[in-house]
Amino acid sequence: MTLELDPEVVAQIREVGGEELVRELFETFVENAGSRLEALRRARQRADLPGILAAAHSIRSAGASIGTAGLARLAGETERLARAGESGAVASAAALETALASTIGGLRLRLDGSSSPG
Repeated sequence: MTLELDPEVVAQIREVGGEELVRELFETFVENAGSRLEALRRARQRADLPGILAAAHSIRSAGASIGTAGLARLAGETERLARAGESGAVASAAALETALASTIGGLRLRLDGSSSPG
């Protein structure tokens, strides 16, 4: 999954606080994503649906707040499956782990690069 940012969300953030706020939110997301990734991984390995639900909810909310639309959609689907008690939640959680790791990498590249986010 490549980094997919909703330009409208990024523009709204930029409008409120400029590039500095966009960068700060991206940095905060990356800083906190490791613990979210680990919580999701632990829950998936135990097939712990309530744990998957909680981790997916956290990832969805955080992702939506910075405009990572694809990640937020996948997290929402994982959350829905876990809430319904469907066995597909475990496979969806594995895909979400991959997507979150990719998003972290993509945001790090944007933060380290010279181009402006979004």
